[in-house]
Amino acid sequence: MSIRRNAVCAAVTCCVLLTYGGQSGFATGPVVGEATPSDPPVSVTQPDQIPAPVTDDPPRHIVGSSIVRHYVLPVQTQPAAQVGVSFEARAKAVRWLSGKIASYLRTSMNWAAVMGATIRPPKVRHLSSMSVPRLKREAVMWKHIAALTRFRAQHPPHLKQFLCIHHYEGSWTDTGAPYYGGLQMDRSFQQTYAPRLYQAKGTANYWSPLEQIWAAEKALKSRGFGPWPNTARYCGLL
Repeated sequence: MSIRRNAVCAAVTCCVLLTYGGQSGFATGPVVGEATPSDPPVSVTQPDQIPAPVTDDPPRHIVGSSIVRHYVLPVQTQPAAQVGVSFEARAKAVRWLSGKIASYLRTSMNWAAVMGATIRPPKVRHLSSMSVPRLKREAVMWKHIAALTRFRAQHPPHLKQFLCIHHYEGSWTDTGAPYYGGLQMDRSFQQTYAPRLYQAKGTANYWSPLEQIWAAEKALKSRGFGPWPNTARYCGLL
């Protein structure tokens, strides 16, 4: 009878240890999926890791670490043969971000040329010496500049007034000498207020409507609407 009672007690004690061992301190090993106090967690973003280039693809998990139940568990590190992958990833990120900056810069310079303005591009050596996070910030800045330059070029200050003048003047592609374009500008006017456009494209009939309006905007600062005495009067501008 005592042997049977001792066997039952041993079985109950074994069940208790297996069920509540994690909470009572009787467990001999850590629970699977949890970090032990002796193993310090590995940070997901270590300083020596180079971030991957910005792409439209969904983010990938970082090799060398995993997150389980909000714990970062130490796993096996990459072998020595894969150390060079980080340098390749950085070079790829630098090339991709530099291409984005160049694209935004071209857009900014093209729209600035429409307004007769200039934008100073950054030096290539300056970009190549930047870190990846700095290049990301530079790309965001030039994207913002490109958007602002395009918006301003498409919205001249006196767009409505010059469109009214154009309504009483010729076609945007009018070649009737001595006056050209939709605002009927002579060669002297073009050479004075848009010399680079005149040298690059020729007379105003080869310019875009926005380029013609921005040339007129420059004349407006010093001469007002005087170069268009009749049509400006029709529009109530004189």
